[in-house]
Amino acid sequence: ITTTTTADPHNRNAATVPWLASQSLAAAVVYAGERRLSDPLATSEYHALTQQDQPLILRNTAADQWPAMHLWTEEYLSSALPPELPVYVQSDPRFITFHDNRPLEPLLATKRWEDFNTKHNATVSMLLGRDTSSSQADYLYFSADRRLLKPFYEDIEAATEPLKPFLLTETGLQVNLWLGRRGIVTHTHYDASYNFFLQLHGSKRFVLLPPDAPVLPFPCLHPHMGHAQVDLQNISAKHASFKKWTGTIVVAELNRGDVLYLPPYWWHHVETLDASISVNAWTDAPAYTLLEAIYELPIPLEGDWPFAELASQTRVMLLELSYAIMKGETQVPRDWLISSLRDRYAGLMADKEFNLRKKDVTQLLAVCKQRPEQEILFDQVMSKGVSLFRQIQPVAVRMLCFANYAEHVMHAAVGIKAVPLFATECL
Repeated sequence: ITTTTTADPHNRNAATVPWLASQSLAAAVVYAGERRLSDPLATSEYHALTQQDQPLILRNTAADQWPAMHLWTEEYLSSALPPELPVYVQSDPRFITFHDNRPLEPLLATKRWEDFNTKHNATVSMLLGRDTSSSQADYLYFSADRRLLKPFYEDIEAATEPLKPFLLTETGLQVNLWLGRRGIVTHTHYDASYNFFLQLHGSKRFVLLPPDAPVLPFPCLHPHMGHAQVDLQNISAKHASFKKWTGTIVVAELNRGDVLYLPPYWWHHVETLDASISVNAWTDAPAYTLLEAIYELPIPLEGDWPFAELASQTRVMLLELSYAIMKGETQVPRDWLISSLRDRYAGLMADKEFNLRKKDVTQLLAVCKQRPEQEILFDQVMSKGVSLFRQIQPVAVRMLCFANYAEHVMHAAVGIKAVPLFATECL
């Protein structure tokens, strides 16, 4: 793999992202680096990229030899796909995923499934903003796994076979088609997968942040799981501390034929700059595989224990494991889990996001910090889990994944109605 030098306009400033420049951020803003691959069909070339954990725009890739790069135009897709597609529609250009059946959904005071998941039928031309008969006040957005399109586009799997070098592992394989008009924004979120994003037509801008960026993840039990509470385009007063973060924001502007490698767990905010047709390829990253093994391990808590014992043992277990998985990581504060979970929930609690009963709150606060009746050496009982967590790299991803795990443990042990208070008051 050889590195190409980047020249103007790919220099170290954010002049081409006015809304970013206007936020008065302490973070450095740089353009994504570029790489030219020596052998575009060798999977080993793509595997080598993953060792650096940095987003890169790739040149001389397998996509250059893919006929769809030229064939999949608006006209072609209009004829290959159904006359109308089920698409998301809303008046707000910012799309944020609202996952169904997440445990916290019944507690939400204001947000509802239909607020984020209204669907209409639309043509490809309407999706791309070419058909003026559709309401220009509405933003339409379409994304679908190629397997869902197979009944309409019989040869789609064969048509995407040239993307095979981008598929780095045997599990989690998914290839998606994306269509959208100018102005659509995908809210800041992360994926737990290797991601190669191909821009076929039009242009998109990715604003990328590393896993340790303090963008405040929504709780993983929340329907907005995997998304940031901080709105990068309009940072609110309650999230003003983000402006003091001194890390690095990476900007990647993709045009026709560009390929972006996006590492797992990197936060990304995506703008559609022009009517856009894109395809991406996902496969499972090592952290995801490790987490599958971790979640299969039994939790050493008993369902028939009194509530007070369950609550206090859960607290001790999570704190002991958080120390064990970070042992030797001198840059990580000992109370990192407490602050992580509190940050996830505190703002939502202040905004009265959850409907909580006073009875549940009083009961939990009365018992959660009591001393457990039994002494359990959780770091020893769960030594296998500790070992698996310690294999997750980088450390910021390990922290994110353990905080997610802690939420699931709280849910199983004390019940979903107690989780928001447990996260903010009991650790």
